[in-house]
Amino acid sequence: MGAEKDGKSNLSHIAGEGTMWRRILDSKGGKFNYVSVVLLLIVGAVMFFGVMIVPKWMADFNVKQEMYLKMVNAKTMADHEIAAAVAKYAADNNIPLSINDITCHREAKAVICAYSYDWPIAVGGFELFTWNFDAAKEREVTEVLNKLSNP
Repeated sequence: MGAEKDGKSNLSHIAGEGTMWRRILDSKGGKFNYVSVVLLLIVGAVMFFGVMIVPKWMADFNVKQEMYLKMVNAKTMADHEIAAAVAKYAADNNIPLSINDITCHREAKAVICAYSYDWPIAVGGFELFTWNFDAAKEREVTEVLNKLSNP
């Protein structure tokens, strides 16, 4: 596109001489160099994070939302029913959360539910690390909430 002088592309309008961007743009005629390796490692790390970590984080977020949704109906549900509903949701979505990992109890006019479980991050059958998910939610139980949840 631009005029070439002495085998080098005319990129002075994008990057000045001797800068890092100049080295990236003029990377030894398309050969594989250290800049390419670094960029490839960054792209690989982002892909790993996007494929292995984000879906598990989103699944845990959905468990938190489901637990909070069940806590809205705490006036009509017992504590063990809330825990059982959350554990069923987790089992339906292949999340390693069992009813033994969930605790629900009441204090004054509030219901408090918490859970903690480990989810292994594995690639090709090799476990890289185990990610611990835990959350605790508190929701006040009032007559207004009872009327909203049971019209």
